[in-house]
Amino acid sequence: MYALRFLVGVSMTVPVTGLWNLSTLTGLAAWVPVVAAIYLINGIADIEGDQRNGSKRPIATGALSVEAAWRAVGWLVLFGLSAAALVSYEMVALSLVMLAVGWAYSCGPWPLKNTVAGVLIGGSVLGFLTYLAGFVATPGGVLSVDFLVLAGGLSLWMGVVGGFTKDLKDVPGDRAAGRRTLPVRLGVRRAAVVAAVVAVVFALLYAGLVSSVAVALVPHSIGLFLGALAVAAIAGQPPGEGRTVPKWPYRAFMITQYFANLLAVWS
Repeated sequence: MYALRFLVGVSMTVPVTGLWNLSTLTGLAAWVPVVAAIYLINGIADIEGDQRNGSKRPIATGALSVEAAWRAVGWLVLFGLSAAALVSYEMVALSLVMLAVGWAYSCGPWPLKNTVAGVLIGGSVLGFLTYLAGFVATPGGVLSVDFLVLAGGLSLWMGVVGGFTKDLKDVPGDRAAGRRTLPVRLGVRRAAVVAAVVAVVFALLYAGLVSSVAVALVPHSIGLFLGALAVAAIAGQPPGEGRTVPKWPYRAFMITQYFANLLAVWS
């Protein structure tokens, strides 16, 4: 998903035919390991909560030891920053900021993941930095209104809707870890309803902004709105036999992420 966001950032900067150049490919080769390192750090930080939640993430299950995970983090960071240095100083700086935000999201005395506002801010910033990395890796790129609207809008969508739906399935571990996520504070059902309403309202506001200042992105905004309706429909269902609320809203969000970003490339 992060690789796709990176390529969306590139495609918003140059024609699609210009996607595959050496600078872009090197930038992508830098960004993917940086993101992988962040996810490994998150897995290490979340090990106890993941085990309580019955997660199948490799660190939580013991398939990957914590020591091996830290070694992998070191190698991934080294490789990512080395590749970034081949692109530009700006790419190195952006990679370092990405790593710092990723660390702040999972670690330290006040991890961003522990609060509703922190999840929103952390998720949105990580998303926007990825779109911006695609721009930075593109030779001769020029920022446009369309780029800023899309990168800002989809990053907020990631932080708000993604954050709300992701935490629906992690309540036992989050509560034990002292996290104050929306489902922990409101309960799963109420949090799911909030996520459903927020998804639709956000998509409507985004579509209005796009139609006003970034008309070329209208097909993409329609796709996002349809995905928001799917998220809302699934999150709004009461639990019943053969289905549960916590898991599927986030899956619908992720499918919408892929769909909306692919439409952005083709817009």
